[in-house]
This record gives sequence, structure tokens and C-alpha cells, in this order.
Amino acid sequence: MIHNPERILFSWAQDEEEGEFKGNTPIEKVVNAIEMLRCGFVSNRKVKFEKNVSFSWAKESVTVRNFDGLYDGNTYKYIHIQLLDDSNLIGYPDDLKLKEPDKLFGFLLDFLRGEALQLDFGGLVILVDKDNAQNLLEYLTPTEHQYRLQQRQFVQSIADLFDKQFYTREKVINILKVSPQCLYESLTQDQRLSLLSLINNNSNIPETVENIVIDIIRTTPDEQIEYLFDNLHTTGLLAYFDRVMNNVGSSNDNYTRFIYELLKLYLKQFSDNLNCFEATPWGQLYVDNQVRSIGNFNYIYETPYYWWRKGCKVPTWRYGNRGVFISDHNTCGYFNKVNVEINPFEPVVIYFEEHLSFYELPSEQESRIVSMPAFVLPWLRNEASNEEGMRLAGNAVTIVESFPPLGATGKVASGLRGILIKAFVYINKVDATVKILLTNEAVKESISRIGDGKGKEFIDKYEIVSRYLSLSTPTVQGLLNKQSIGDIAFDYISLGNAWELIKTSHEVKSHLSHNEIDSISQDIKSIIEILEHEDIVE
Repeated sequence: MIHNPERILFSWAQDEEEGEFKGNTPIEKVVNAIEMLRCGFVSNRKVKFEKNVSFSWAKESVTVRNFDGLYDGNTYKYIHIQLLDDSNLIGYPDDLKLKEPDKLFGFLLDFLRGEALQLDFGGLVILVDKDNAQNLLEYLTPTEHQYRLQQRQFVQSIADLFDKQFYTREKVINILKVSPQCLYESLTQDQRLSLLSLINNNSNIPETVENIVIDIIRTTPDEQIEYLFDNLHTTGLLAYFDRVMNNVGSSNDNYTRFIYELLKLYLKQFSDNLNCFEATPWGQLYVDNQVRSIGNFNYIYETPYYWWRKGCKVPTWRYGNRGVFISDHNTCGYFNKVNVEINPFEPVVIYFEEHLSFYELPSEQESRIVSMPAFVLPWLRNEASNEEGMRLAGNAVTIVESFPPLGATGKVASGLRGILIKAFVYINKVDATVKILLTNEAVKESISRIGDGKGKEFIDKYEIVSRYLSLSTPTVQGLLNKQSIGDIAFDYISLGNAWELIKTSHEVKSHLSHNEIDSISQDIKSIIEILEHEDIVE
């Protein structure tokens, strides 16, 4: 059992400094770094620690003494963790062993006035006192069963302290903000629902808490999906999160990410439910009713359909107490049922007669008919009322773009590439900074003349990747329409190689700051890492 959960809390911080280990104190930072490594070990994933753009050994290291903050209950005389300058994704070596420290760390040992051993992860090094070195090695290499049991016990200890009013809601949320993703992956189905219920305070929640909700949902294992969906519906939690995240006109894309993660789960478990209609080339629609069961009782689900009429810019469907409420009297399209509240996880068929600003619909009537779970409808309404539609900044994602060729088999989100969500924020940053450099034609010409064709090669490579971003505001849709994931990764590898050859030239250094130059290098690295390693611990 956990002897002291207070010492294992990952961080009370509201905001973390870029590049530092997560946490406000050395204890919090050491616990978080070690738990992220353990998460990577049990899930066979690499771990990503964000280095500061202006690298500093002081900022990328942390030391604790007489430390008892881990699950194992041991008191460690000394632990020092150092993130190295050349680190990228951190993975476990094939055979993690204790060894004598490198000479590089001699000054630390002199300061320690004792003996230590070293664990080397390539881009990250841990020094630990010899008396407890074997304990830490065993702690860093748990069995999957041990690890998941510890995580669940930790969550239970937090819940118990909250129930006894020793912990406030805010304190629990602050723990969750910086917890490694394996904590969420280890949750029981009841713990998952309890955390979502705790977050619901019947008022708006900040963006950082929205991220927690998204993480709790996206880590749901297959065997918990049906339980999660049933309870999101019956408790009204889905209606609540839809309301507080659905901010029309906001640049915050968490609402889209929220819907996207629900869709991924839905398609894992219920994709067959969307095969509920047939359409003719001239637009005739035949909707199939489906058999549903509650315990031993079977009933017929009459699949609803909606005709999004031309000129109807914003339908008035919305969430009721628990489901999606649609009326054929107060909306400008046609709905085949009268004033119903639909289970959000049941399918709805829509014929898009209206041309939507955020999705270029084909002209064929058959290809404008799409089935989707009802919880997508409020998102569609939100995007229809947003002037910019799907052109969102940051790590946005285009859900409607993913209708595969639509037609009689159209399903929402089945063609979406989630890996680009993570990479897109870095793609935008690289594009914005390079544009500063190349907007001036005279500067661009001088860069093209950097020796041996190196400058021209960089410009040529940038023009290739910038074609993905040809829309006035870049979108994931613009990327997917032009290249595969593999091709995009290859192009950024080529761009990164060309950039490394010219970044120290006078022409570049005269127009970009040191931080901007380093930022391009780091962001290109991040793009490549994410595109090549979708499963990482962050």
C-alpha cells in the first residue's frame, strides 16, 4: 500500500516552466520524472521530456536527499536526475544496469561526499546512492501487474482523502494535471467515472482541466468503453462537458479534441451501428432500424434522420437534460421525429443539402448523406456558427474531413489521422518562424546563395512542405489532402538536414534571434519524433 500519498503527489503547480521537469519542488520533479519512466517501461513506449529552448544544465536537472516519495517506501539518501543536451525521446536500454558514474559527474559526487551508482537512459542519467541503487533499479522495472496495482491504489488513496475532506477538489485536480498518462490508463472503470464526476462542478472549467477530461477519455481501454458511454449518458456528464467546452468563436480547440476522442472510442466499439442506411445516386435515402437490447429485453431503435436544408446555416439542435434534443418545429431543417431527446451514442443520418463553410461537400446527392453518433450534432452546429469553421490554430483536427468517400458508407472520423494533432502545433511554429526569414525577397535571395547550394536546398525543401499549408490558415485537412504521414515525415527530415547546414550562417543569424534559430531546430525534431513514434509518454 502507499505509505504516504502526500509525498507522491506529482505537482500542485498551475503552470510549469518550459523545459523543466514537471513540478514546483525537487521532490515533485523527481517523482514525476521517475513515474514517467516507469510508465514508458510498462507500456513499452518512449518518454518525451521537453527541454528548454535555451538549454541549461541547472534547469534540466534535479537533486533530492533523504527522499521517501516513491511507492516502494524506501528512503533514498540521494537521487540526481540529469536530462542531457542531446536527448530526444528517452527509452530503456536493452539491459538497464547499475554502473560506476561517468567522469562527467565527478563534481556532483564530490559535492555528495558519498558513493553513488549511475543508471544511463541515453538522453537521461540518474545517480542514486549505492545503498539504495538496487532498490531503484527494481522500482524502475516493475511488472505490469505491480505498476497498475500501484496506480490504482494511488487513485484510491486520493479518493479516500477527498471523501474525508482532507483533500479539496482543487487539490485533486492539481495532482491530475501533471500525472503521467499511465495513471489514466490504469484506472478502473469506476475510478474513471469518479474522476470525471469530481471535475463536474456545474460551472465552466479552465483549459487545463479540459485537458484532464480529454486524457481520461482517450485512455479508456476497449473493455471499459460501453460502461463509460452508458454512464456519460445517464449521469448527464456528457451534456455537461459538451456545454462547458462548446465555446462558439473560441480559439481553444479542446471541444473538437473532446469530440474526436469520443469518436475514436465509438468507432472501436460501435462502428457497425453506423451501417444504418442506403442511398441511391439521385439522393433517395433508406434508413434501417436496428435491434437494441437492455438485459434480456430487445427493442427496435428507429434510426432518426435529419435534412440539413439549403439556407439553414445553424440548426437549433442542442443538449437537453441528458441527450441531444432535436425538434422539427424550431429548427430550419427537417427532422423525421417530433421533439425528441436522442441517446447521444445512437446513430443519426444526415443529408447535407446546405453548403458548409468548414467542409467542401461533393455535388452528388448520394455523397451528401452521412451517418454519425448523435453527440457529433452539437459539434456540427458549433462549427457551422463559427465563421472560420475548421480553420483552428494550434493542434486542431478536422473531423468532418474524415468522411470517407461519404456515400452509402459514410462514417464520421473513420479516416482521421490523430497523430497529426500532436505534430501540427510544431508544424505551425516552424512555418511561422521560417516565414519571418523568407518573407523579404532580398533576404531570401541572399540565403539561396549560401555556399554549395545549401541555402537553395533549404528554400526548395521549405517550399515543398509549405504546400501543405497553402490555405490562409493552415489546417490538418490541408496536410492530409496532399501527403501521407510517411511522406510528411520524410520531407521534414530533409528540411531539418538542410536547416542544420545553414542555421549558423551570417545570413540566418542576421535576421533571426538565437532562440528563434534553436526553436526551429527543436520543433523540426519534435515533428519528426511525433510522426515516427505515435505512442510516446508525455
